[in-house]
Amino acid sequence: MIYSGTGYNGNTGAQQFMFTIPNDPAFSFLNAAGQTWYMAPQLPIGNHEPIWIGFGADADVPAEKFRDQVVYLDLLGVKGPGRAEALGFHKPGESWTTSRMFSSADPALRSLAVYPGDHTHNATLFSGRLRRPSRKPPTASPRPLIPSPQRPPQERRRVGKMVD
Repeated sequence: MIYSGTGYNGNTGAQQFMFTIPNDPAFSFLNAAGQTWYMAPQLPIGNHEPIWIGFGADADVPAEKFRDQVVYLDLLGVKGPGRAEALGFHKPGESWTTSRMFSSADPALRSLAVYPGDHTHNATLFSGRLRRPSRKPPTASPRPLIPSPQRPPQERRRVGKMVD
């Protein structure tokens, strides 16, 4: 279980766990301008609150045994209220730029290539309680894809305040 609670910038004290969607074309895919979503930030500043939910591959992953010498992470589905989006974003000038990685709403964004030694600095925007099934990548190419067992492990994410 990953719990993404509240978190405040360790330098300024500003909150860094909610994000109001800008009215900018770069975020039009969300169709949510002005709405506030929970966020696990790209880079928590001054501390590790809330949790950063990025993706990475150890430098020693034997990628040569995988198709295209790349490890792929597959989003098999998301259960729960709301939506989840993993993306990078920044505002270098007057306009925002975004780089989408995973989406619970867009079937075209359900697979991500991760190269050995690489990692991401992405934000995860979401609301509610979500369960995201995952599976290990298939083994070597030239053979057909070999998915892992039918009952993949469940990764759970929660947002908001922890209640005893």
